[in-house]
Amino acid sequence: TETSFTPTATSHLVSMPATVDAGDLLLLLYASSGAVQAITTPSGWTLLEGIVNSKAIFGKDAAGTEGGTTVDVVIAGGGTTGAAQVYRITAASWFGTLGTGVEVPAEAVVTGSSTPNPPSNTPSWGSADTLWIAIALLDNDDEAVTVYPTNYTNGIDTLSGGGANLGASLGSARRELAAASEDPGTFTLTSAADGGAWTLAVRPAAA
Repeated sequence: TETSFTPTATSHLVSMPATVDAGDLLLLLYASSGAVQAITTPSGWTLLEGIVNSKAIFGKDAAGTEGGTTVDVVIAGGGTTGAAQVYRITAASWFGTLGTGVEVPAEAVVTGSSTPNPPSNTPSWGSADTLWIAIALLDNDDEAVTVYPTNYTNGIDTLSGGGANLGASLGSARRELAAASEDPGTFTLTSAADGGAWTLAVRPAAA
């Protein structure tokens, strides 16, 4: 589920998927433009990684009441452009506990690069049928993703619409692979941007 904000937005209400059941995993990816600004973790959510140049990844073990609602991501200073994506992983598909079912290492900082490179991730649960999500959260110029990491599918590119020097964008794609670690290849952008890249791992449901 995607949401975009214009440069004058003072409220950042991120749309949730239309259907959310109790025990689902929700992942909220957010990119804001410009200089470093504080992002407040929404109530009921957990900050999984961030914040680099106003970028953050949040997670939530869903209560089942979130479907069709919005979540307010509060940005210091208010009026900023932004882009967001929310992933929903069904309750039957993941381990069920946020603290032991999702791992994302520190970002690979992206500075003036058109090929963000997510870092390697070796989750603590070892080899399993893990869901890997490669993520690039970017600012500056609404740079679109033209190529996703090799073997990653269902690529999603969300632009804020802020334009040159006011934009924010994010790209993500997924891979299901039974492996103890994963190091995705690079994204390719329309031109150079700043931001961060991550490799998020979701642990499968227990056998």
